Amino acid sequence: MFRKNGDLFQTHPRPLIKSLGELPDLPFDLLPMDRYVPPPSNYKVLPTYGLLVQRGCPYSCIYCDPRVHGRKIRHNSIDKLIFQIRHLKEKYNMRGIIFQDSAFTINMNFTKQFCQRLIDEKLNLAWTCSTRVDRVNPELLSLMKKAGCWGLSYGLESGNEESLKLIRKDVTLSQNIEAVKMAKKAGLQVIGSIILCLPGEDEAMVRNTIKFTKKLKLDTVIFFLPVPFPGTELYEVCKREGGLVDGIKWEDYRQWMDHSRPLYINPKIGREKMIELYNYALRSFYLSPGTILRVFSHIRSLSDFKKYLKGFKSISGVIKKSFIPKKRR
Repeated sequence: MFRKNGDLFQTHPRPLIKSLGELPDLPFDLLPMDRYVPPPSNYKVLPTYGLLVQRGCPYSCIYCDPRVHGRKIRHNSIDKLIFQIRHLKEKYNMRGIIFQDSAFTINMNFTKQFCQRLIDEKLNLAWTCSTRVDRVNPELLSLMKKAGCWGLSYGLESGNEESLKLIRKDVTLSQNIEAVKMAKKAGLQVIGSIILCLPGEDEAMVRNTIKFTKKLKLDTVIFFLPVPFPGTELYEVCKREGGLVDGIKWEDYRQWMDHSRPLYINPKIGREKMIELYNYALRSFYLSPGTILRVFSHIRSLSDFKKYLKGFKSISGVIKKSFIPKKRR
């Protein structure tokens, strides 16, 4: 789509690029590389840069729009990935990578081959990724650790089976629990993504999810309130339920991490209680003795200390705001 003289134009769909290896090399020299600093939860050492290994996702989670990258998985070639990684390491002193695929280990055989190349090439980089709990096993996680992986993010989403079914995550709570245990046993840190106040949930269910995150002994949790992006099935569910906020503009979706301005109001909970529960989730997890002890256990060097100090300053500001009662609107 493009805009011309104030009007929007949409072209016909084009065939998907079958092999991402056909794409030209990214012109990193045109970018201000020193400005690409990820949040503390996403890096072990700096500089750390993001790379994409594949496009496409075959799953049907209702909060995503499969039209963005399509459902068919297409990989970059391992040779080209190694070339890009070596270039970033040699020219920009890259020491870490964030693999930004929606689910890095969808094709576990490809992931094993790629990890083995990282080991064989002796690149010695600290990297992290996101994936699904049903696309890992002990053997793969152990190989990932050996290849430089220090942590991974799971889309756990909820502590309620009913909610997992609603969003069509196609996993169970027991799978979530087992995947976290496997990653921990492999020596990896685990980040969990959680959505609070999903359609159909009441306050008791939200509190159950918060308890679930603490039970898993995660290293980091990123809490979200539902964001019904247009074009997703979640948008239609929220619209049908009557929870969509009136007059949403496109620019409002830039606030998707601003919990004080939810775009969806769960009718069973209400706006004020949603914000209250979100704030409680932050305090309950990050101020718990278990979380604090886990953070200290990861500090092994001066760079670790600096990283966690930066993270502490960031999260403490958010937690401080969570104690301030919100004005009713």
